[in-house]
Amino acid sequence: MPIKVQLAIYDLSAGMARTMSAQFLGPNHAIDMIPHSGVLAFHKEYYFGGGIQVDDPHVFRSTRGIQPVQIIEIGVTHKSQAEFESWLVANSERFSPARYNLMTHNCNNFAHE
Repeated sequence: MPIKVQLAIYDLSAGMARTMSAQFLGPNHAIDMIPHSGVLAFHKEYYFGGGIQVDDPHVFRSTRGIQPVQIIEIGVTHKSQAEFESWLVANSERFSPARYNLMTHNCNNFAHE
């Protein structure tokens, strides 16, 4: 049975990036947001931050006080939850806390894979 897969995009700055960046960087270099992304599938949210993590999406949002600015329909998967979570385990070293890099290896890179 196909499972819907979505991408949840959050603004970690809660709008401050858009408001403040033009003042510091100039109007031609303003940034819209500081993005965080998570993959929504199997009624869970999977993301990279201190390792691969999984939460109920409502718990993730309420404990952090943020809501997605956008949810994008990626498509569907025919993989089972067990198969997907096996992939997570197999890739846990690549997405370990020690390998996190704000600019080059972050939650957005994880969601892209």
